[in-house]
Amino acid sequence: MKCSTCGEEHELLEPFFRRPDVIFAMSAEQKKGRVLETDDICALRGKGGAADRFFVRCRLSVPLLDAPGTSGWGLWAEVSEDDSVVIYNAWDDPEQNRIPPMQARLANRIPGYPDTIDLPVLLRLTGPKSRPELSLTSDSLHPFARECLAGVCVHRVKDWLDATKKSMGN
Repeated sequence: MKCSTCGEEHELLEPFFRRPDVIFAMSAEQKKGRVLETDDICALRGKGGAADRFFVRCRLSVPLLDAPGTSGWGLWAEVSEDDSVVIYNAWDDPEQNRIPPMQARLANRIPGYPDTIDLPVLLRLTGPKSRPELSLTSDSLHPFARECLAGVCVHRVKDWLDATKKSMGN
């Protein structure tokens, strides 16, 4: 896609995280017996052995200001145990989009912004063949939330990709 900022062509890929930061930072040895994980859902067991933190892989849509459509982020959200049960039970249900949105918190640090861990979001199930959608609250004063709610240019998405790759050592 031709960038209105620099005039170059940018492939419009979306930055994403493979796991919640707390799990990504753990060694294989630390994960053993404590982490239950798939590419969509993760649970972290506490010291007592019971799972006490629950995460869901989601997508945060961001409007594009200089191109049609949206871009977005592939982010992990932490949900309550009760909501994790609702999500798990509805995972393959074609009617899951009827479940009301749930309170959640971001589980990834987004490079270039003040800490985004625990930033409040709403999580909405969208269907068994799509990732749940996150939305930021319009009253948030966090710079990441403000920028995403306002929309970004294609060049900013490229900046996000570069910063995310750099932070992950890619």
